[in-house]
Parts: sequence; structure tokens; C-alpha cells
Amino acid sequence: SGPITLIAGNPITPDVTFSRSGLTDPVSYRVASEVSTSLPDGVTFNTSTGAISGIPTSTTRDVALIITATGSNGVASARLVVENCVLTDNAGIFEIDDALDLGVFEAGACGMDADYELTADIAWNRPWSSNTSANEPFTGTFDGDGHSITGLQISGGRTAFLAYTDNATIKDLSFSATVTGDYASSGLVRLASNTIIDNVHGSGTISIPVDDGGCHGGIAGETDNGTVVSDSSFTGTINAPSSSFLGGVVACPYATTIIERSYFDGDITGVDDIGGIGGWIDDTDIRDSYAIGSITATGVDTGGLVGWHESADADGDGLVVSNSYSSMSISGVNIIGGLVGRGESTMISNSFWEAGLAGIDGLDPIGGLSDQGGTQPNITATSATDMTSFDFFDNAGWAIVDEWEDPATSQNVWGICDGEGRPFLLSHHATDPCVVAQQPNPQPSPAPSTPATPTPPATATPVPTVNPSTPPTIPTGGSLAYVGGRVVEPSMSWSNDNTIRGTIGPVDFALTLGSPQLNTPRTLSVIPGSTLAIDLTGLRPNTSTVATLFSTPTSLGEVKVDATGRLGGSFLIPRNIEAGAHRLRLEMTAANGDPVTFWLGIDVSTLPLQLPVTGSNDSTAIVALWTLLLGIGLTVMARRSSRLKRLRSE
Repeated sequence: SGPITLIAGNPITPDVTFSRSGLTDPVSYRVASEVSTSLPDGVTFNTSTGAISGIPTSTTRDVALIITATGSNGVASARLVVENCVLTDNAGIFEIDDALDLGVFEAGACGMDADYELTADIAWNRPWSSNTSANEPFTGTFDGDGHSITGLQISGGRTAFLAYTDNATIKDLSFSATVTGDYASSGLVRLASNTIIDNVHGSGTISIPVDDGGCHGGIAGETDNGTVVSDSSFTGTINAPSSSFLGGVVACPYATTIIERSYFDGDITGVDDIGGIGGWIDDTDIRDSYAIGSITATGVDTGGLVGWHESADADGDGLVVSNSYSSMSISGVNIIGGLVGRGESTMISNSFWEAGLAGIDGLDPIGGLSDQGGTQPNITATSATDMTSFDFFDNAGWAIVDEWEDPATSQNVWGICDGEGRPFLLSHHATDPCVVAQQPNPQPSPAPSTPATPTPPATATPVPTVNPSTPPTIPTGGSLAYVGGRVVEPSMSWSNDNTIRGTIGPVDFALTLGSPQLNTPRTLSVIPGSTLAIDLTGLRPNTSTVATLFSTPTSLGEVKVDATGRLGGSFLIPRNIEAGAHRLRLEMTAANGDPVTFWLGIDVSTLPLQLPVTGSNDSTAIVALWTLLLGIGLTVMARRSSRLKRLRSE
């Protein structure tokens, strides 16, 4: 099992020792390698105790070791992967190909000043710990390269995917996270200083159960010193019923922060200083951005875009809002603004909030305007009709196009499905969101010839009624798909030993079955306790994909689609599932609204959980080796986790 991350120059503390459970003394160990070197330089293996120790000095990466333990009652072996930080030749970049590599990044093996690049979508689905601090922030580049990290579980105080950044760049990344914080926790960054956050899209839930006095935002908690958040978004829920300083994108942006072409879509619950884009703000420009959803505040200073802009000095640092809108339903006690709750030295231009939403009718753009002045524009609430009108925004001087243009070449910022929806940002859409799939027009019948004798009309062949949710009869390896109730032939091919890729009508998919060490390569055979990882694109944003395993219906759970129409996640094959042929059903919704059902025939095989009485070469002994491998792997992973925690605490 693995990996064990060996950081060059750091001693292995404590020693990694393989389990001897189930073997009778005397027990001896030996190590062999699948590559030319047996162990990284400086690392030793004790053949008497099974302990790995030493101080790694080399930069060997992905060393696979076969550890064999021999006792008086049998033999068992395990495969161990040793990871170290090796930067890509010439480029100086650590490529993150899978969850093992992401674990190297999490541990800080390459340092906080290195550059990283995702090369694949990664389903993490376990606790995450940021290895950064105020004294040692992340200062490199994290390039998602259009890929996603899903299933981040973030908890604790002053934390996020990256707790602290300074002079850093985070770009072209999608992520989903469940954040449960007790002080100043957020989705992507807790405190970003002089940082570029570009084309980053987050989704999930941020839950703050106590009043901690911190700033909580979907993308960032606090930003300062010229930080720029551009072409980014957060979709989900920020639930902090006892806390203040909450913002859908950045909770507390100040010191020349710029937020542009970004949005929040979701619900926020808190006390004071709450806004759809930012909560408590100083010296910030918000331009070409929007917020939709709802805010429920039990206190004051609540606005559709900004809760409270407080000028921090006598010079009156400004808040500038331009070409932006809010369609947030707001519930608050006092000082509520359609765009800004309370403003000091605030300037708003060409920005609008939607009428007819609870709590914001009859309000001014700024709920409370202080004595320090600013510009309170002559803007009133905008009707729902105007909020969907191309002419309205075009006349207001917005860089807007009716429908969609390629953002790579367009001179416009906004698009709108005229008369059907609110403005959207072109940079967030690679294809036209205004296109609705139409049923094909019926073909006209050919002009009939004039027969000598009238011909009776032909009896139409009845079309069989199908129920996409009814388990079909398909063999292992077989597949069947329905799109909008119509049968569609899915395309499938193996991309490696345990992943199949293909298309189901408008949906692209990748399905990874368990791990190649535990499942037979290039077959659809899995064991209980393994995982099914899925990656889907071309789905309707903010819907869910549900997985069910038959013969008897067994729910494997559901995973939510992010704001870009992409889904990444995994399902667990229950440990008590009955062995034999099964059918996997995935139910989802395509981007055009069509329901999609995908059936796949898989085989589930179980392994006996007993050891051989004596060492032998029969099939029972071979199965026992695999069984002990699982136990050894779990022990190694637990010890690795303990060692990494010690490294972080030091």
C-alpha cells in the first residue's frame, strides 16, 4: 500500500514497520524492487524487524517495493510506493498526476515556493490539511490546467485549501469542499496577500458553528496588498448563524483588492456585515460581477453585493462598484441596501439590483450612507423584465452581447439570453448557454403518387415503451444508455488498466474501478470495499448524479455537479455486497435538461478473510497473501498519516 512520502533531508520518524499480524515467530523480512534501485539513497531496511529508517538524500520518485514477510506458518507480501518530490525536467514544476501526488503537495514535500500543475481530475474525498502558515505562506504557482479537485474535507481554524498565500498564483482550477471551521476558515485561501486568483471555481458548504470573529468566504477569507480575483466563482452555502463578516466570493477584501468578472450563487446565513460578493470591505474595486441567491441576516449592514464598506483612514479609501448586479433575496434587521448595506466613501456606477425579491423592495442602493460621503447614485430597483433585457443593459453602456460570443476573441464581457435570463459572464462559458436542444422537426412526407387502386394505409409498428430506471438484462462488460428517454449507444474504451472513458450522447465520462493492485486489469471486476471514481462533463450545473447497484437495489450515494457542469467524485462498493454479476446505474441530467441513465454490467468478487495454516503454493495461500496485503497496507497508511502530522506540527 502507500504512499509513504520521504522528504529529502528529513529523517523517517518514527520508523515505518510492517505488520506481523497473523504470522507466527520467527518472522523474517526481505525487500525487492520493481525498478533498478531498491531504496532511495540514505534509507535502510532491517530484514529482521521489517523497519524502514534513515534520512533520504536522493530524489527518486515512485519507487515500488515488494516487502515479503515469512513466518513459521506462511508467507505474505505487500507492495509499498515511496514518493519523493521530483520536479519535472527543465520546467521546474511538480506535476500532480493523482491523489498520491496531491498528498505530496499537501505534505509540503517540495516546499512552499515550488510550482505545481494538475494533469488530471482528482477525487480526494478525505480530510485535507494545508501545510502553510503566516510565517511560511505559499509563494509559488498552483496551475489547475482546467482540472478539478473534489471531495476536500477542511476543518479547524485559520485554514482553507491553502491557508496563507503571498505573491502567489492560483489559476484554472475547479474544487469542491466541505469546510467546518472554528476560526477564519474559507474554501480556497484563508488569507491571500499580493496573490492572483484567476479562473478558479469552487462549490460546496462552509459551516461555522460558533462566533469566531473571523472572515469566511467562498473563495477567500481575507485579501490584501493588490490581490486580484478574476473570472472566478463560488456556488454553494455559507452557514454561520452566529458569525459576522461573510462574503460569497471574498469575505474581507481590502488594501487595493480587485474583484472582477466573478460571481456567487447560493445562500448565506449570519449576523452582521454580509454581502453576496464581500462582507466587510476597505479599498476595493468590484467590477463586472454579480450575486444571486439569498442572504439571511439577524443583524445589520447587509447588502446584495457588499455588507459594510468602512474606510480605514482619513484619506477615505474607496469602494468602487461598476457594471455589476445583485439578485439576492435579503432578510435583515437594519441598514440593508440593494447593493451595499453601509457605505463610506462609496461610488457606484451602472449597477443594478432586482426588484420583487424579498427584503429589498423600496431600498436605496446603499442602505446607510455615512458622513464621509461618496456617491449615492440615482439608481432604483430594476424590474425582473429589465433584468432579462439586452436593450436595458446595452443602453446602460455594458459591454454585452445578445446571446453568446467566444470569450477568447470577444470584446464584450457579458452575454444575455434576451427575455429569458439575467446577464452571464462570457468568460465562464465555453459554449452558448442560450442554446436549448430542440426536438428534430418531423420530416415532410413525400408527395404521394396517384395509384390506380387506393392502397390501405400501412399499420405503424408500435414503438416499445422503455423505462430507463428498470434494470436491463446486460452481461458483465455490457452497457446501455438512455438520453431523454431514447436509447443511445455509449462509446467506451480503456485508457489504462482500470479506467474506461467514453461518451453518452452529450455527456463525457471516465469511470475508474478500484485500484489496479486489487482488481483484475482491463476487466469490470471489483471487490467489496473498493471504489468507483467517476468524472463527468456536459451536465447541468448544480444537479446531482445518483449511483445505484443492482441485483437488489443498493444505493451508492450521490455527487453534486459544480457550476461548470463537471462532476468528480467516488462511490464505495459496500463490503457486505453479494458476490456475482451486478448492474451499475448512474442517473444524471445533461446540460440541455435531458435526463440521462447509464447502465453498466460489472462483476463483484469477494476474497476469503483467513490465513493459510501452513505456507503453500495453492490458491488458498495466494488469496491469503492478498488478504494480508490489505492489512499491511492499512497499517502503513495509518503510520504514514501519523508521521506526516508530526512533520506538520514541527
